Amino acid sequence: MGKKYFFILFISIALVSGAQNTWVQKANYGGNGREAACSFAIGTTGYIMTGLDVDTAYCQVWAWDQLSNTWTEKNIFPNGTRIGASAVSLNGYGYLACGQHPSNCFRPQDHGTHGGVCAGTFYDDFWKYSPDSDSWTQLANFPGGGRDYGVMVADPQDTAIFYGTGNDNGATFLSDWWMYKVNSGIWTQLDSFPGGQRFYAAGFYANGYVYVGTGDNNDTKIDATNDMWQYNPLSGTWKKVANVPGTIRRQASAFSINNYGYICNGVYGTTANTPLNDVWKYNAMNDTWTSEAAYPPGSCYFSTSFSMGNKGYIGTGIIGLDDTSSFWEYTPDDTVSGIANINGNRASIKIFPNPSNGKTYLSYAGLGNHNQLYITDELGNEIDSREINNNQGEVLLDESGLSNGIYFYKLVSENNSVTGKFIIAK
Repeated sequence: MGKKYFFILFISIALVSGAQNTWVQKANYGGNGREAACSFAIGTTGYIMTGLDVDTAYCQVWAWDQLSNTWTEKNIFPNGTRIGASAVSLNGYGYLACGQHPSNCFRPQDHGTHGGVCAGTFYDDFWKYSPDSDSWTQLANFPGGGRDYGVMVADPQDTAIFYGTGNDNGATFLSDWWMYKVNSGIWTQLDSFPGGQRFYAAGFYANGYVYVGTGDNNDTKIDATNDMWQYNPLSGTWKKVANVPGTIRRQASAFSINNYGYICNGVYGTTANTPLNDVWKYNAMNDTWTSEAAYPPGSCYFSTSFSMGNKGYIGTGIIGLDDTSSFWEYTPDDTVSGIANINGNRASIKIFPNPSNGKTYLSYAGLGNHNQLYITDELGNEIDSREINNNQGEVLLDESGLSNGIYFYKLVSENNSVTGKFIIAK
């Protein structure tokens, strides 16, 4: 009997006609009001963790299920309460780095009041979260030194995580830039962020590039910026791109959907000035920004954000003078991705974990209603095929019957196709 793949379609989320470029409120974050938290998404689960409530720092981890719209508390982050940590997901795992456990000027905006220097413990640790076991594993410490409010962005095409900038409790902010290779577990220092010293910046991944910008550009609380810089992971070079429109800002939220980047909210200058609720979408293909629907709860900063499929999410943060537990879902006005055309749409395709030692998930959005999925080996031999009759969802590939090696998937519609590879390494 030949080896076979078995596919289980366990998620189907229909796109709602007429509900584009809109925000919908979801169940409030499971903990109490929170600011300066961090977050990531794995599959159809979003995680918000750590953070601060006025003068209490946390190590809580809460998970939100996209299907049931419910929050569940998970095992706590094991290495101490903290604010200003940075987190991303990659290939089915979550990653968290650094942050600070404050002992004075608890509210993060006091960094500006105190000239960027606050007593406390600045961490340089780096951790990996496994959703299957709800457990954290400590990895090689970040070699750039302890800090908070750095920018962390994952490159799903290269199994790499990029991290840098932030504050290390010194007299000036930081501009260093580093890469962590998931497969080797090695950190490498890269060319520094060319925008100079940067604190409270935001970043996202779009169309094969990493983008970093906004934030405070030196140790003066009134020097927020609206610049944006593109990092090319292939060449290791930086390039200035179009500024974020609107006012200069720091403490903004960012996420990416279908190869568009989004910068949302934040605050202008000191906390005495008006926080922001505007939302800007970046088109990496033509280096332009467009204004999108404003964040409905109002002006907000120190929130956290992530994306799942073709949806963006923002939650927690400061609204007015209070920490909030509100949590909102954004649906964009298109399903554009730089990956491939399927049935006239631009399809978003992700496969994770990759490499895999047991299960591989194929996540997709922007397909037509009738698509054929083929799996082949390196020699082009077809292993299995399956029809997918949903526009958006995830497919579980059971790899238990296949040997270690490189395999390929191909999604075919009537006129278009998209291909990719995945690795089995048990």
